[in-house]
Amino acid sequence: MLIYLLIIFFVYLIVYQFLHNSTKEGLNNYSKYNNKDASALSHKNAGNIQVLDGKVEKLEKLKEQVDKNTQHIEQLTKQVSENTKHQQAAAVHAVAAKKRLGGNSS
Repeated sequence: MLIYLLIIFFVYLIVYQFLHNSTKEGLNNYSKYNNKDASALSHKNAGNIQVLDGKVEKLEKLKEQVDKNTQHIEQLTKQVSENTKHQQAAAVHAVAAKKRLGGNSS
């Protein structure tokens, strides 16, 4: 019995939506516009598209700079790694030379 009531309820909701749906796609978020202002909406959308296009162009230029910076960072990372290895080797040689000369490790 409960299942039949739920089925009837949901069928009623679906039919109600089809019969009383007066909103049009694209106009439900612009309450200050009515159906006669479709031209105004299209002009506003065109302006928004131009602004977004300009921002995308700036991001494309930024991507080039990010790629260059990434390459520089990779080079710097390699240089720091090599310098660290050289410093460790120099420290090992210094300790070994100190031991050969008879110095203590304290």
